[in-house]
Amino acid sequence: MAISFNSIPSDTRVPLFYAEMDNSAANTARDSGASLLIGHASNDASIAVNSLVLVSSVDYARQICGAGSQLARMVGAYRKTDPFGELYVIAVPESTGAAATVALTVTGEATETGTVNVYTGRTRVQAPVTSGDDAAAVAVSIKDAVNANPDLPFTATSEAGVVTLTARHKGLYGNEIPVTLNYYGFGGGEVLPAGVNITVASGVKGAGAPALNDAVAAMGDEPFDYIGLPFNDTASVNTMATEMNDSSGRWSYVRQLYGHV
Repeated sequence: MAISFNSIPSDTRVPLFYAEMDNSAANTARDSGASLLIGHASNDASIAVNSLVLVSSVDYARQICGAGSQLARMVGAYRKTDPFGELYVIAVPESTGAAATVALTVTGEATETGTVNVYTGRTRVQAPVTSGDDAAAVAVSIKDAVNANPDLPFTATSEAGVVTLTARHKGLYGNEIPVTLNYYGFGGGEVLPAGVNITVASGVKGAGAPALNDAVAAMGDEPFDYIGLPFNDTASVNTMATEMNDSSGRWSYVRQLYGHV
């Protein structure tokens, strides 16, 4: 039986024992590893903090982490791209800082019936407005619409025509949640009712960042292909960078767990 080679010429006539290694089919097996999400759960959630928990579905995440919590929303976003993959979460305690707020100040009186479209991140909230509604009534409508959606990252209060959105968790992360009005504009059918004006402004700046050392310890030597981290403060990034480095971390020869954050 003729044996074909990749590198040894077929017209070689010098007698000898020739051998070569063909690694073209080496390591072609694919291993889909687990993923990990780290974030805040609601203060009254049943999930144990700084513990590795397997999450099978978005509904289960809402159940144990709390609807609208950072971690439940992260699971919801993740499952849109990976519906069936193995997924773990670690809930970390909130910092002792402040929760970010955003103020929506309403002025004027509606002269037509319409809708106010408020976006928190990518989620739209629609507040109905009736002709004749004053600023206070429009503000109450916005407040009620926000609070009617338990999965939003904010809760709302209203007073004297001002709607105050308060992040569900304390910390710097709340400063980065975008709040916009009528994102798609006139072309998308999103305009304020005539007579109504609304301005959006930052209020209290969110402050504080969680300590991640215990969360990293909870990871143990479990391998994860992907690790989702919602905190970008220097301390959090440095803590995770240490865990992932190639001298003593997950990418080192000692541990060889690898993964990406």
